[in-house]
Amino acid sequence: MLRREKTGSPDISLFFKQVSEDLLRDPGDDLKKVLAFKKKIIADKKNLFQNFSTTGDIETLSRKSVTAYVNRVRAEDESSEPDELRAKRAQLSSGETIKEDNKYELSPLFAEGFGFLESLVERIGKPDSLDSLSATDVARFRLLANSISKSGNDEMNLGVHDLNILFTAHTEGMKLSRRETSYLARLGFQHLSNENVPLWCWYSAIAGSRLNPAVVSSFVGVNENEKAGAISVLTLLAHDLPADDDKINRDLIIANWFSDDSPARVRTAALGYLAKRGTAGDLEIARKEYARSDYSTSRSALECMVAILLRTGQTRAAQELVLETQFQMLNAKLLRSVLVGFEGLETRALLLGLEHSNHQVDLARI
Repeated sequence: MLRREKTGSPDISLFFKQVSEDLLRDPGDDLKKVLAFKKKIIADKKNLFQNFSTTGDIETLSRKSVTAYVNRVRAEDESSEPDELRAKRAQLSSGETIKEDNKYELSPLFAEGFGFLESLVERIGKPDSLDSLSATDVARFRLLANSISKSGNDEMNLGVHDLNILFTAHTEGMKLSRRETSYLARLGFQHLSNENVPLWCWYSAIAGSRLNPAVVSSFVGVNENEKAGAISVLTLLAHDLPADDDKINRDLIIANWFSDDSPARVRTAALGYLAKRGTAGDLEIARKEYARSDYSTSRSALECMVAILLRTGQTRAAQELVLETQFQMLNAKLLRSVLVGFEGLETRALLLGLEHSNHQVDLARI
């Protein structure tokens, strides 16, 4: 906390468990220390805290805290600016004047976006103004409207046709701000499954952000399309999740993906990620998902377990899992990998496949 008072970091989320009246009447030495610390926090009025009663409460509070942090990091990355612009902002706040030709640089939309809007307003003010506007002008105007958001507004949305128009214009030399590029990447995540919008151009342009943009969108995306698309990108790129970040790490991210309120589409994408990048320690996560008996995720959960077992050298366990689990469909390549070399399996395990609902398993047993 002393470091935070001096530097403003790291972020601190403080939670105190509510204590029963019986314990308060006769607190032990350890509880007395906690109560004294809480009393000091209240007296100092420098740090906020929240109370919780159950394990579920603290999980919810922690998730909200991390979500707020990630959203702030995203906003800072989208609004990041060169050192010289920061200096100009400081100059302006101190009362000094900024040259007229530099005013665009200080806009939240940066010079590119603000300059475009000013030009657009000037053109619209003329007679027959609509005739002077191009499809690219309209698409970019809509993009800028999307990139300025406040709590209470609708979530971002931009048509597929407009997204492709902007990509074409960019390849022909149109300069976009970092904020615009970031939103185009997020919209690319949303439409990834349809394969009808560009993504990689925008993604590569912002890949140097403090947190990987796909990691951020997988955690705090505005809808299940953005989250699932971002997870799919992490899978395609074989991107490892951050392991030692002081605020958002692999365990928190995966817990978010598989939380009770996470949509089935997000959980399915997450199972696909773990099938490619999961460790033996992730098996329990896939097992829990399989135990949900959710038709929309069961197959992906089983494939995830089998893939992890094979990748971690547990071939016999993968074969036994396939034999004891009744399924009709499974990834063909994965199934072929499991069905090689049943020799050595115990008779008990082989008997489980006698009347398997998948004919490939039955043929392999024979």
